[in-house]
Amino acid sequence: MKFGKTGKRVIIENKRRAGFSLLMLAIPILHFLIFYLYINLSSFALAFKKYEIISGVGMVSSFAKFENFEIALSQLFSVSGWSMIKNSLIFDAVNLFFLTPITLIFSFYIYKKGFMSKFFKVMLFMPYILSEIIVATLYRCMLNNVIPEIMSVWFHVADTTKFQLLTEESTKMGAAIVFNIIMWFGINSLIYSSSMGDINASLSEAAQLDGANVAQEFIYVTVPAIFPTIVTLFTVALAAVFTDQYRMFSLYKYNEVGSLENVGHFLYMEASRVGKTVGGGQSTTNNTYGSLSAMGLLLSFVVIPVTLVTRKLLNKYGPRAD
Repeated sequence: MKFGKTGKRVIIENKRRAGFSLLMLAIPILHFLIFYLYINLSSFALAFKKYEIISGVGMVSSFAKFENFEIALSQLFSVSGWSMIKNSLIFDAVNLFFLTPITLIFSFYIYKKGFMSKFFKVMLFMPYILSEIIVATLYRCMLNNVIPEIMSVWFHVADTTKFQLLTEESTKMGAAIVFNIIMWFGINSLIYSSSMGDINASLSEAAQLDGANVAQEFIYVTVPAIFPTIVTLFTVALAAVFTDQYRMFSLYKYNEVGSLENVGHFLYMEASRVGKTVGGGQSTTNNTYGSLSAMGLLLSFVVIPVTLVTRKLLNKYGPRAD
């Protein structure tokens, strides 16, 4: 004869479950408090501070008013500042408006189990299995060494420097964009194809019975069904327009970026130079953590409303599965 659990035992088990749930939630909550809330509040406070070293006292902080914002604005509105903003916008525009449609179409091909779709699925994930640095090294070697060597040996070209595609000024932007496409294409294709796999098969079958061809099924059934995923990835990419370094660290050494300098790479490099000096005690940068924080806030004031409005418009006017 079996007896049910006593009230005391049920209470103990509920406490254990609650304790386990709290323990699991503690990790993401702690991560949010430290790496998001604390860091962002500290950055906000830092934008209004300046630090000075006073003899016999040490480092002293004081209220900087809007001095850091003036420094940040002068850099953003300089010739180099506009160039960095332009580069960030170009890279992000390619990701959003060129890569997204191509990725969706190829993901649909994988979802429909086209020819060699399983092979492509593995190959798309290969850059992440090998590590980005390895793929970037191979890509750099191919463009800067292998192609010039081919042009020299096979086509007897005397000056092969213009075929070093990652260093030649006229081609380096295109070469960097292609590498970004290679790296983003794989992971986004897998995300989209996985999302398509959750679509109710009856929707596609109903569309086919109504006479819809493959293109119509893609436009009127598949895209509306996974549109929330599209909006999420689109919003994330848009929000990161001024923080993403677009793989400049993988493709170039810190002093080789040159005309491809973008805002994300600039902020990171300048932050790493603060406090460092060269011979004679001269600082390697004119920026401080305060001016860089102010620049980050100014860019956030632009990106946040644009991202929120774009997300709202996509959700409101985008295609719906129903």
